[in-house]
Amino acid sequence: MRIITIHLIKEIQITREEKEKHSSLRSPSYCSSTNTEKMENLEYQLYTPFDKPTSRDNNIFVDFIHAQTLANKSNIKKAIDYAMKEIPSFGGHILAVQSRGKLIGLSIVNKTGMGGYMPDFILAYMATKDTPTIDHHSLQKRLLEKTLSFCNGNISYHVKPSNPMIDTCKEYGFGNKRMEMTYSFTSGERAKADHLPQVH
Repeated sequence: MRIITIHLIKEIQITREEKEKHSSLRSPSYCSSTNTEKMENLEYQLYTPFDKPTSRDNNIFVDFIHAQTLANKSNIKKAIDYAMKEIPSFGGHILAVQSRGKLIGLSIVNKTGMGGYMPDFILAYMATKDTPTIDHHSLQKRLLEKTLSFCNGNISYHVKPSNPMIDTCKEYGFGNKRMEMTYSFTSGERAKADHLPQVH
């Protein structure tokens, strides 16, 4: 079985001026989650492997992403663990948006370590929640814009062709320059593969 998805890539050309900007902000790996920013009643909270969310926060994040996207909870947890280096990885970061103390937006970014021949970052999950006081589309744009500001390299986002976020992504420079085709193991094939010699 082959699954075809749209593979949107944001190519970021970093000029010297932009590098200085990123340098002054510091890399996400060194930003503190205590450095929050309030903008029009929105509060942004950044988490990194050096300033991790609590276990309770992680559970809230998993439930939030699942509620908004119906994504598999186990996979969401893996993306969080990867970003926070709870498992061997290149890390990443999590950006949470709150309004009046309530979580209304979340993005999880994984660093690939494959810059050059693959995107430097993967936007693993991004979700926002409808609120009566904040325009949903505007919230999506703000979260995406803020998420990109902490990625000093190319970033990819795998979305289904029917996902309404595609138009928002294109507004921020994402493009589907290539189509990714994914081969998915059946349960039988995976069982056979588990008995094959491991490549080290």
